[in-house]
Amino acid sequence: ACSHTNNWCNEFNATILDIHGWPDVIIAGPLFASIVNDDVKAEAAQRGIPVIILKDQNAAKTEWKTFIDLAERFEALAKALGADVEAHTAQDKQNFCAQAAEFREISREASQRGVRALAGYMPFGSADPDTGNINAMLQPPDRNPALMMLEELGMSIIHPHTSQSGYYEFMYPAWGGVTMPATGIMSTPMSNGATVPYNADFFLYEPRGALDFTSDSFAAAWPHPAVVAKQYAYYPIITLHYSWRHATDILAVVGAKLSTAAKLDAAEVRPPYTSPTQSEDRL
Repeated sequence: ACSHTNNWCNEFNATILDIHGWPDVIIAGPLFASIVNDDVKAEAAQRGIPVIILKDQNAAKTEWKTFIDLAERFEALAKALGADVEAHTAQDKQNFCAQAAEFREISREASQRGVRALAGYMPFGSADPDTGNINAMLQPPDRNPALMMLEELGMSIIHPHTSQSGYYEFMYPAWGGVTMPATGIMSTPMSNGATVPYNADFFLYEPRGALDFTSDSFAAAWPHPAVVAKQYAYYPIITLHYSWRHATDILAVVGAKLSTAAKLDAAEVRPPYTSPTQSEDRL
């Protein structure tokens, strides 16, 4: 009923299924598993229809699954439903492993250059007409499966200030945040009132804001050095399909842009990267 709004939609019209027929099984999740509410589950149970919920987090929202964890869960589901999983995924897994190894090296070299990324839904709504600042919803890499995969493979991604279970840091005054300037990005105030700088050299943007974020007009209106230099890539959050092929595509797209990204804040000096092997040798 609300899907036409292109926004958060959490309605399930079971009457349509009464008219056109119910499925043999209902599979929901991970991102919008809550749409299959208790009423829908009860009606499905009356008809003997199993409901499978695949979640990307635990109930307390303290543990989150990475993209690969969820790919394995969907693979197990496909196998349980009778698919020949091995035959269909063998080549995709080989391609993923090769791409993951390449991305790990790209991340290592980017870290040596001091490149750090900031992820989120940017811009969110219209810019402030007086300051040019934008609204944004910044996402911690440990709360999104695709970002978790990128970070696990070595990409340096800034962890925004959120609550323990928060999905975003809202840089949005109407929701208690602050607007985001093109230079000198700072966190929202912490419990002690302090803020910290977000010195980003690279952006990971959600597809929902892609057309705005990648436009020349946005770079002119919000000239952050990374936006002007086009040091950015998308990360998926909506309409994810957790497959090895999709994981490979994500690494290829982000890796291609990260491989040429430069450190943009010359005044910020970071210690040289030390691999675990080098650390072990010194020990």
